[in-house]
Amino acid sequence: MAKYYVMGNFSQKGVTGLLTGDSNRESIVKSSCEAMGCKFISYDVTEGEFDFILVLEGDSEQIMAAKGVPMMSDDFDGMISIKAVSVDSIRKNLKIMQSAYTPPSVS
Repeated sequence: MAKYYVMGNFSQKGVTGLLTGDSNRESIVKSSCEAMGCKFISYDVTEGEFDFILVLEGDSEQIMAAKGVPMMSDDFDGMISIKAVSVDSIRKNLKIMQSAYTPPSVS
């Protein structure tokens, strides 16, 4: 499973519910993500460009669902996900590709 950072912004409707309600958003997000098999790492409401950051481990289809279902509620203006990558794995694959690849100008 890959690690993903999901960031987004609440709509006016979502902000109103968040600030006037008393639900435990972290608990709700955690249980819904774990229900589909993701590993929940953290959820934080943030200050700055994004209103929250969610960190999960899962596959791309799970992450798409983790963004899609909340977006259908109209409580969010947008979400993005960023997949964490391994520099060591990139270096390993780069070496393999360099040993196997022939540029068009050489062939």
